[in-house]
Amino acid sequence: MSLINKIVEAYSKFVSRNLWLMVIIVLIITGISAYFSSTITTKNMDYRDMLPEDRDTIHALFAIEEGLGGTETAMIAIELDSQYANSNESRDIRELEILEYIDKLSKLSDEIEDVESVSSITTIMRASNNRELPKSKTEINNFISNNPQSNQYVSSDYQMALIRLRLRDDFDDKQILKEIEDTISLIPKEEGVVVSPAGQALTSAAVNNEIGGDIAKTGQLSMIGIIIILLLLFRSIIFGLTPLSTILIGVVWAFGYLGLTGIGISSITSGAISMIMGVGIDFGIQIVNRFKEELQKTKEEAKAMEITLNNVIIPMGTTTISALIGFTAMSMGELTVMKDLGSILSYGIAACFLASISIVPVLLILILRFYKKIKERKK
Repeated sequence: MSLINKIVEAYSKFVSRNLWLMVIIVLIITGISAYFSSTITTKNMDYRDMLPEDRDTIHALFAIEEGLGGTETAMIAIELDSQYANSNESRDIRELEILEYIDKLSKLSDEIEDVESVSSITTIMRASNNRELPKSKTEINNFISNNPQSNQYVSSDYQMALIRLRLRDDFDDKQILKEIEDTISLIPKEEGVVVSPAGQALTSAAVNNEIGGDIAKTGQLSMIGIIIILLLLFRSIIFGLTPLSTILIGVVWAFGYLGLTGIGISSITSGAISMIMGVGIDFGIQIVNRFKEELQKTKEEAKAMEITLNNVIIPMGTTTISALIGFTAMSMGELTVMKDLGSILSYGIAACFLASISIVPVLLILILRFYKKIKERKK
């Protein structure tokens, strides 16, 4: 018998015969992991996190930003969207009422803390006209037609205008998005005018808002789908729901380790939870399936579990090592986001494997023994 087989056999006996000790060990590890899970930080993703810094062009870009200041710009888009053919809705961005609205919005936007400067068609007009806006439609049309800068702020069909906000280097994208939205809501606008934040600087915050809800939905749907499949597969609440402890405990352990090591979670890497659940549940299914077979041969739960673990730990361990090799290969790339994703998946799969050979065997034996006692009392 090889050394690995001896270790597996010794572990199988220990788990099967020391149930409450295993429960205490698992609870202690889970409690510690839950604490460190609460310390995980969420980090915003930007292009710096996705580009390798050792490339000359990327290094030059970062050097320019650090030496000459960042180039982050947010925008507010003012668009005309007329709903009725014969209504009084504005149909041209050059109308005085629309320009006055743009002017008010520009001034309020300039008061936002993280905004360094604001530029729009009205700021250009004021700079060229003694800080006054043109008072007639003819003056407005002539100015926009004859000023080359107007093309940067007003579309060629005069249905859209932009307000550009130059931001400080250390701006908070979530905070700046909220402040811009609050600023927009402060000023009443004409019917048929649609106003919305835009720009690369706000993309991350907008994506995070959308992804946060999507991740919660996909996580819930994944769990519901797994439960349905398990119940249909085993046709038993005990055998069907026990494998869930693999992914529940495994995810807590994995995220506890992430919190301990200080690895942050981003909008992209947080999607790893569903992937860990999908792969990790297989460990619990294998143990439950084999245990059911052995229990039919050996009516004693502890003996059946000992045989089960002797037969599944090595194959499951081989599967885990193969998955870890694949996920670790992701960490060998140059993109930071892929390295983080590979690391999180590796920790998650390893944690699910350890959870499956520690908590699932104990729960199966304890639940079945408890169920037997209830049946004996009823008799």
